[in-house]
Amino acid sequence: MELVFQDKQEGGKIHASIRRTLIYKFQNEISEGKVYGIQNFSTTPNGGIYRTSHHPYKINFQFGTKVTLLDAKLVPDIKHDYIPLSVLSSIEFDQDYLVNILRVLVGVGTERELQVDENKTKLNVIAIESDGFRIECTLFGTYVDKLNGFLSIGEVQNVVISIEFAKVKSFQDSTTFVLFDGDATALINKGCANILQGHDKNFVSEHLAKEFAELVDKSLLFIIESRNDQTFKLE
Repeated sequence: MELVFQDKQEGGKIHASIRRTLIYKFQNEISEGKVYGIQNFSTTPNGGIYRTSHHPYKINFQFGTKVTLLDAKLVPDIKHDYIPLSVLSSIEFDQDYLVNILRVLVGVGTERELQVDENKTKLNVIAIESDGFRIECTLFGTYVDKLNGFLSIGEVQNVVISIEFAKVKSFQDSTTFVLFDGDATALINKGCANILQGHDKNFVSEHLAKEFAELVDKSLLFIIESRNDQTFKLE
């Protein structure tokens, strides 16, 4: 059982963990949004690739840990510390930390089913955008159900999405080929302008134009020419 506590002084946050064998003891004592006093716990360095805070340590509940419900006024409103999309794409960004994002919804994908071993879960992709930066967010399980419930209302214009404790991943193990109009015509017998005509630009990347979608899972052989020409410029 994983938790995040916010300090009453400056709004700083610290991660807390309750091991599986102790969940029965604390699961009914702690509720999100309440204020508690925590006593008799241990601490360990805050490590791993799913860190919810930048605090150097995290709290570990023990059998003798005492939880006391306090007045909610002792701690100010929760601070979410939303991260600009431009920060996520920078080289300096540490992907070991989970992030909070507040941005405009600009695209919704098609629900799919993901199977891992014998388990199946729902999956969908949404696109969010702000200040010229666009990023895709993959939703799993109950989050897909929440998305569907929202979309069923029908009000999807100028929608602002709040995402908390999200994991950021960079997909760099791929190669991008740029097809100019002549190349596209040679490959699929249709120019790029004709392919993109009528294609919704607000769709996320999994919604390919039909002509490109038909190429998925097919094997293609490309001859690649490279040259070391410092005077060559692509405009």
